[in-house]
Amino acid sequence: SWRLIGGMKIAQLAVDRRFHGHGLGTALVAYSIQLARSLRAIVGCRLITLDAEPELVAWYERQGFVRNVEDQEQRRRRAAELGRSVESLPVSMRFDLRDARDP
Repeated sequence: SWRLIGGMKIAQLAVDRRFHGHGLGTALVAYSIQLARSLRAIVGCRLITLDAEPELVAWYERQGFVRNVEDQEQRRRRAAELGRSVESLPVSMRFDLRDARDP
C-alpha cells in the first residue's frame, strides 16, 4: 500500500486570488517536487501527498498527482457515518517521485 511508503505532505498551498493564472501555483508545486527529490535519499521520501479541494483535483492531476482512491473511499464512508457532506471533502492525492521524470 502507498500508505506504508515514506512521504512528505504539502499541508497548505494557496495563491492569493489576485495572482491566479500567473503560474505561481505551478511554480510552488514544482519547487516542492524539486525539494523532495533533493531530500529523498536523506529522509527516505518517495511520495508527496496532499489533500486537494475538490475543485482543484484536475489542476493537481495536471501537475502529476494521482488520487488515493481507497483512502478517499474510507474518508467518504466515515463522513457519511457521521452525517457529514461527502461532496466537499478534500481529495487525498499523491505524487510518486520514483515514477516522475527528473527535470
